[in-house]
Amino acid sequence: MDSENSQTNQSVKAPQPEQFVSKPGRAWYRFWAEVIDSYIAGLPVAVLLILFIYLTGGNTQQLESDDPSTATLIGYLIGTIIYVSYFVYFIYKKGATIGKDAYGLTVFSLKPSKKLTLGQVILRELTVILV
Repeated sequence: MDSENSQTNQSVKAPQPEQFVSKPGRAWYRFWAEVIDSYIAGLPVAVLLILFIYLTGGNTQQLESDDPSTATLIGYLIGTIIYVSYFVYFIYKKGATIGKDAYGLTVFSLKPSKKLTLGQVILRELTVILV
């Protein structure tokens, strides 16, 4: 009986770790993940805009400079910083934003054994905005 157990134990192989296989996420998954993330990232911008209008009594003219485009430019700049910060933070810390995570999508380095650097994530997000 001992010989049977020893033969059985020798024939059982330890499970091999799975090879890392990456494949692009489905287009609709990426689309809906982006929609979710846009709402989440856009919410703080909308709240700040509502507070701005409320605090100025609905009269935004008093805070504008001689060039009306200055206030608009500052608004776009602040909105862009908040929006990009959301993506950079979650992708750098967790490898996925809330929307991407909901659909099982992740962002990773070309070398799967390495974590994305902060510089790579910032460059990625700025490229997405510019393209």
